[in-house]
Amino acid sequence: MPWSTSRGETLAQVLAKLKDAERETETPFGQKDSVVHFGKLADGLQHAHSKGVVHRDIKPSNLILDGEGRILDFGLARLEGQEALTLSGDFVGTPAYMSPEQAKKQKIPLDHRTDIYSLGVTLYELLTHQQPFRGKDHAETLSQIIERDPRPPRQLNGRVPQDLETIVLKCLRKDTGDRYGTAEALGQDLRRFVRGDPIEARPQSTEGRLGRRFWRYRAAILLLLLAFVGSTTATVLVACAWRWRSGRLAASRGWTTFWMCTGPSPATRTCADGSGTTSKVSPGGALSLQGHDEQVHSVAWSPDSELLASAG
Repeated sequence: MPWSTSRGETLAQVLAKLKDAERETETPFGQKDSVVHFGKLADGLQHAHSKGVVHRDIKPSNLILDGEGRILDFGLARLEGQEALTLSGDFVGTPAYMSPEQAKKQKIPLDHRTDIYSLGVTLYELLTHQQPFRGKDHAETLSQIIERDPRPPRQLNGRVPQDLETIVLKCLRKDTGDRYGTAEALGQDLRRFVRGDPIEARPQSTEGRLGRRFWRYRAAILLLLLAFVGSTTATVLVACAWRWRSGRLAASRGWTTFWMCTGPSPATRTCADGSGTTSKVSPGGALSLQGHDEQVHSVAWSPDSELLASAG
């Protein structure tokens, strides 16, 4: 059965029919009419954006894919630059279709690229019959939107054309600067796809994704690095203190011998000095060291029980 819409039917109603249909049923991207419709929706968004208006709630139930493509319900629309939260701190919009900047629990100024993201989510759902992020509740969904990358549509449905996947994923970039700069640019790329012309969007490289993730989590990574450096510094300081103590011991007693100690357990170690003399010792217990011409007066263990300094 070919995919079609009735006049006045929202995309949400179309999606409900598609999800109930057999998998073999012809899908929207099999006919490029759906992509043409989305190009017209992008043009509609561009008109609103040119007036400084951001919709903030683009989703299937607010879109009609008839001859021209219509956008409904500007009830949450605001002028560009207004914050993602209301003055009371409540979220505005529908969680599954929110952009990362909407999902963050901060008062972040929004611009037109939040609508480009949400339109990309809607196209993703049309192509794959599922949303890119869906947690067990709103909080988990918002967390996924902020932190995770979406699965490429072709992993969910191999019949999605590569170029169309590239267009969708560009819309869904976490950083606004990585998305299409305008809804007009998105519409133009969709029409290039329909005509079979090369699109302008390019897949994000692995290096680019890693770089963006590093920047996204830079605070946590910095804390881990500081913790590692702090731990390493503490180990070095302890070792230096032990060597200083051993040096003082040697200076006070007149000579010192350093022993390298090994063993299956810290309780019993086999220690060897530079001449090859070995002795079995127990850290913290009585010592019997072979190879000294004089009586042993003092010893000092390293913190890891792998070095022993003896003085006489």
